[in-house]
Amino acid sequence: MLVGLYRDGALRQRIRKGYVIAGDDPAEVLRPLLGRALTPERQAPVVRGEAQPAEAGRVWLDSGPVSLSTPAARARIARSLADATAALAVAVRRRGGVLLPSGYAPGGPPTSAWLTGDEHDVEVHSDVQRELCTNLFRLHSAALVALTGRSAYGPHTAGGQGSRRLAETTDQLTTRYLHSASPAHLERVTASLSRDEGVTRLGLMDVDPLGGADGAFPAVTLRMIDAQILVTDTMAHALLVQALAIRARRFEREGRRVPALLQQIVDRNRSRAVAHGLAASFDVESGGQGRQGRGGAGPGRGGGPRTTADQPKARPQARVRKAHRVCLELLKDLTPEFQAMDVGFAEIAPMLAGLALQDTHPLAARNENDLVASWRRTAPADLDGRHVAGRLADADWLLTDHVTAQVRGLAPGSVSLLALAWEQPLAWNTPARPAKKDRPPTHAPGGHPAKQHPGQPSQPPRTAAALLTALERAGNPSGAASLALVREHLAGGGGGNLDRELRNHAQAREIRRSLRPPRGQTVTAGEAHFTWDSEAAAQAVALARRHGAALLACDVPVADKLDLNASVRRCVQRRPEGLAVLTLASTVYRSEQGQRAKSELLLVDLAGDSAAAESPAGGEGRPADDKSPARRRPPSDDRERDNHDLPVGEEAAR
Repeated sequence: MLVGLYRDGALRQRIRKGYVIAGDDPAEVLRPLLGRALTPERQAPVVRGEAQPAEAGRVWLDSGPVSLSTPAARARIARSLADATAALAVAVRRRGGVLLPSGYAPGGPPTSAWLTGDEHDVEVHSDVQRELCTNLFRLHSAALVALTGRSAYGPHTAGGQGSRRLAETTDQLTTRYLHSASPAHLERVTASLSRDEGVTRLGLMDVDPLGGADGAFPAVTLRMIDAQILVTDTMAHALLVQALAIRARRFEREGRRVPALLQQIVDRNRSRAVAHGLAASFDVESGGQGRQGRGGAGPGRGGGPRTTADQPKARPQARVRKAHRVCLELLKDLTPEFQAMDVGFAEIAPMLAGLALQDTHPLAARNENDLVASWRRTAPADLDGRHVAGRLADADWLLTDHVTAQVRGLAPGSVSLLALAWEQPLAWNTPARPAKKDRPPTHAPGGHPAKQHPGQPSQPPRTAAALLTALERAGNPSGAASLALVREHLAGGGGGNLDRELRNHAQAREIRRSLRPPRGQTVTAGEAHFTWDSEAAAQAVALARRHGAALLACDVPVADKLDLNASVRRCVQRRPEGLAVLTLASTVYRSEQGQRAKSELLLVDLAGDSAAAESPAGGEGRPADDKSPARRRPPSDDRERDNHDLPVGEEAAR
């Protein structure tokens, strides 16, 4: 009996995207813009800043409370931040100033006024969540600094690794472990900071447990992340922060505590990350990243009152690990949390691609520090102040993933293989398991559970290979005969990914042709981002319900392959009611327009009439002059058809 159901997901988050205003009087330039939304859209980011006389003025674009739970919501937030940044750059230029990225130094090494950060507020619903979020962010603070740190750069500044802002700041220190987020214990932590560091504000730590000072929602604030140039990188970091917060909430539900890493190890690792970034080496306790004693014993300095009983007699020896490996393992470990937010590979590729290929491609960009270094090697003129400022006025440039593009330019094949390797773990494709493993559920052709007679032996779910064998034995029939075999396969609990089995099958081409419905039941889409509400997909669904089956063929430039795969994955997971969706092909082929990527989805109406599939190939014909993307016919050229049946990567061998 089901007694509880949990699904960990994203809560609200607030992003403050940081930049710097340069000019004769940055405060005068910024003052009229404070508190304003520069774009007309609903919930547009608002300008925040410090209107004080200084060499340069720090400014933030405040997204307000937003949800990162779906890809569509994240795309909207990214677009709003990019549009607001472009509008801010234009508004600043009209007032005689220049909007620049944090850390950019046109005339030499920057001072602290030229350095700022991206701040992230993560919503919490209880003091327990506040404690767990703070301690989990503290545990991974060195990895976050190494991954997001920004060094200074410019035409006369060499750049480097690490975080220039955290190296020069005088109002930020490492986070202390919290035994509890109760007011009484927070007072003891404040007293400890006053005694050890001479400060009396928890808000000066890298992680502020009492964030959200404006009262919009109770939150924990991260202050350790440097301001990024690109909106795509800021959104990737926001996903990483939210994934850690989801894990903290799961800890609360399971009654777990965050291990208490020694404070001296946290301080030492953070210092190395600030100085050397992803080139640093971290101390990691042997047998785990920390310990979890009874009640979550404190980590050392700054955790409140300690007794002799709280102190372990011996601590495990620390071992040294490379920072980039620690960061890569963190991303891999957070796969379930990324999966809960329906994150695609393209969204975390700015953090992941360079780290994963670091050993084989040392010049692959892992973050914006490496990206700036590649610009210096290949196009030093791009570091000119006018050129840098002009880029911030281009919203499309800010939304382009330049980090992954640099890695793809060095190793296109490796990046494609990496994307394929990550698509499966990130996908919600694990079928529901029956209560008894020896009796898997079977379904009748109408989609209802089949009756199990007493004494009847249970049958294992059919595999894709079994369907291919059945089609091959039947002579690869078409029309109603092939559709009947497909329905029988689905009734036996068979899976829907046929492309993987067909890639190395001797009769792959013949089987695909037998399974494809007539051309009158085929719809071709030319967009990489689509859902079941899109024009082409909705037309394919209508054809499947009318005729029993339909084919949705998505054909896009190869550069959009990752977005296409993400859309296909989401549509397979969230198929329309009463329909089964089988992946018939996923391939790359050459055409006169260059390399193209194509995916074919076979839609089968589980309750439909198989005889309906025997409509003539020309049935439901379309006007010959109809060239809309949703109505283009499948390729008729023999060369393209041959390429169409090739698995991914085989076209290179041709």
